[in-house]
Amino acid sequence: MRRLASFRFTVCGAPGYLAQRGTPIQLAALAARNCLIFTDSPFGKEWRFWAADGSEQDVPLSGTFQAIRGGKASPSPPRGEDRACLNGA
Repeated sequence: MRRLASFRFTVCGAPGYLAQRGTPIQLAALAARNCLIFTDSPFGKEWRFWAADGSEQDVPLSGTFQAIRGGKASPSPPRGEDRACLNGA
């Protein structure tokens, strides 16, 4: 199989969410956060990261936000909560 293109994600969080819960410094800290889970991801309920040296690190996720890539996120955040996002770049 031939690679057609690369696709990158940017991990980000709403300022209010980060102010209330702190900014994660290590990837493993994401496992305890309310993360967006793509239901059609080939990685399941994980985000996969690659280091500059080519090594991989998978982070297991939990979260109340689910979406199909390119689709609408559901459900809405609870009252008083900010949204977090994961944008393709």
